[in-house]
Amino acid sequence: MEGAAKKVAYKPLIDGALAQSRVRSVQKVVMLQRPEGPAPLTEGYLDWDVEMARIRSKGLQADPEWVESSHPQYCLYTSGTTSLPVSATPS
Repeated sequence: MEGAAKKVAYKPLIDGALAQSRVRSVQKVVMLQRPEGPAPLTEGYLDWDVEMARIRSKGLQADPEWVESSHPQYCLYTSGTTSLPVSATPS
């Protein structure tokens, strides 16, 4: 969701990015379905809630690890104004 009023259909964007990518090693995409705009899960797409339940049913922990935006593993892409991840943008 992009704010309270704007719904962005991300799945077509992901589909397009994968189609244009020169890297063909992406075999699965895990997608969180939001009730405000569910997307059809086509071949190669997995439902986040289904996968989390499957993992937990095996007694494993699969919760996300929350980190600060300054953490080295955190990467936020901009809206295209710089075309670089924030972490790669010069100060």
